[in-house]
Amino acid sequence: MYQKKLGNLGENIAKNFLIKTGHKILAQNYYSKYGEIDLIAENQNEIEFIEVRTRTTRSINNPEETLTYQKTQRIIKTALTYLEKTQTTKSWRITFIGILLDSRQ
Repeated sequence: MYQKKLGNLGENIAKNFLIKTGHKILAQNYYSKYGEIDLIAENQNEIEFIEVRTRTTRSINNPEETLTYQKTQRIIKTALTYLEKTQTTKSWRITFIGILLDSRQ
Protein backbone atom coordinates (compact mmCIF):
# COMPACT_ATOMS: atom_id res chain seq x y z
CA MET A 1 0.00 0.00 0.00
CA TYR A 2 1.27 3.46 -0.89
CA GLN A 3 3.02 4.87 2.24
CA LYS A 4 1.25 8.28 2.39
CA LYS A 5 -2.13 6.61 1.93
CA LEU A 6 -1.26 4.08 4.64
CA GLY A 7 -0.21 6.88 6.99
CA ASN A 8 -3.43 8.83 6.36
CA LEU A 9 -5.49 5.69 6.98
CA GLY A 10 -3.70 5.10 10.28
CA GLU A 11 -4.17 8.71 11.39
CA ASN A 12 -7.89 8.52 10.64
CA ILE A 13 -8.23 5.25 12.56
CA ALA A 14 -6.41 6.84 15.52
CA LYS A 15 -8.49 10.03 15.31
CA ASN A 16 -11.77 8.09 15.29
CA PHE A 17 -10.59 6.01 18.27
CA LEU A 18 -9.66 9.14 20.21
CA ILE A 19 -13.01 10.79 19.50
CA LYS A 20 -14.85 7.66 20.64
CA THR A 21 -12.86 7.68 23.89
CA GLY A 22 -13.82 11.27 24.71
CA HIS A 23 -10.93 13.24 23.23
CA LYS A 24 -11.44 16.55 21.48
CA ILE A 25 -9.23 16.85 18.39
CA LEU A 26 -7.50 20.24 18.38
CA ALA A 27 -5.29 19.78 15.30
CA GLN A 28 -4.24 17.23 12.72
CA ASN A 29 -0.87 17.36 10.97
CA TYR A 30 0.36 20.35 12.97
CA TYR A 31 3.61 21.74 11.54
CA SER A 32 6.33 23.87 13.07
CA LYS A 33 9.86 24.63 11.95
CA TYR A 34 10.95 21.58 13.96
CA GLY A 35 8.62 19.03 12.42
CA GLU A 36 5.10 17.68 12.42
CA ILE A 37 2.74 16.19 14.99
CA ASP A 38 0.08 13.87 13.62
CA LEU A 39 -2.69 14.69 16.10
CA ILE A 40 -3.17 17.10 18.97
CA ALA A 41 -6.05 16.30 21.28
CA GLU A 42 -7.46 17.34 24.62
CA ASN A 43 -8.77 14.89 27.20
CA GLN A 44 -9.73 15.71 30.77
CA ASN A 45 -8.00 19.10 30.68
CA GLU A 46 -4.73 17.63 29.37
CA ILE A 47 -3.17 18.20 25.95
CA GLU A 48 -1.92 15.11 24.13
CA PHE A 49 0.57 15.29 21.28
CA ILE A 50 0.06 12.07 19.37
CA GLU A 51 2.45 10.33 17.01
CA VAL A 52 0.75 7.69 14.87
CA ARG A 53 2.75 4.97 13.14
CA THR A 54 1.01 2.55 10.79
CA ARG A 55 2.47 -0.61 9.31
CA THR A 56 1.13 -3.66 7.54
CA THR A 57 1.84 -7.25 8.47
CA ARG A 58 4.28 -7.33 5.54
CA SER A 59 6.46 -4.64 7.13
CA ILE A 60 9.84 -5.57 8.53
CA ASN A 61 9.39 -3.42 11.66
CA ASN A 62 6.50 -3.08 14.05
CA PRO A 63 5.15 0.48 14.38
CA GLU A 64 6.82 1.09 17.76
CA GLU A 65 10.23 0.12 16.37
CA THR A 66 10.17 3.05 13.94
CA LEU A 67 10.09 5.86 16.50
CA THR A 68 13.62 7.23 16.78
CA TYR A 69 15.25 9.47 19.37
CA GLN A 70 15.56 12.23 16.74
CA LYS A 71 11.84 12.05 15.90
CA THR A 72 10.98 12.16 19.60
CA GLN A 73 13.09 15.31 20.02
CA ARG A 74 11.33 16.94 17.04
CA ILE A 75 7.94 16.08 18.55
CA ILE A 76 8.95 17.66 21.88
CA LYS A 77 10.17 20.85 20.19
CA THR A 78 7.03 21.06 18.06
CA ALA A 79 4.82 20.46 21.12
CA LEU A 80 6.58 23.25 23.00
CA THR A 81 6.06 25.54 19.99
CA TYR A 82 2.33 24.72 20.00
CA LEU A 83 2.05 25.34 23.75
CA GLU A 84 3.82 28.69 23.42
CA LYS A 85 1.73 29.74 20.42
CA THR A 86 -1.58 28.83 22.11
CA GLN A 87 -0.43 30.12 25.51
CA THR A 88 -1.95 27.14 27.26
CA THR A 89 -1.02 26.28 30.82
CA LYS A 90 -2.62 22.83 30.75
CA SER A 91 -0.57 19.77 31.51
CA TRP A 92 0.57 17.83 28.47
CA ARG A 93 2.05 14.56 27.33
CA ILE A 94 3.22 12.76 24.24
CA THR A 95 1.30 9.67 23.23
CA PHE A 96 2.28 7.02 20.71
CA ILE A 97 -0.33 5.04 18.79
CA GLY A 98 0.90 2.10 16.74
CA ILE A 99 -1.42 0.55 14.19
CA LEU A 100 -0.72 -2.78 12.53
CA LEU A 101 -2.97 -3.56 9.56
CA ASP A 102 -3.43 -7.01 8.06
CA SER A 103 -1.95 -6.82 4.55
CA ARG A 104 -3.98 -9.82 3.40
CA GLN A 105 -7.23 -7.85 3.35
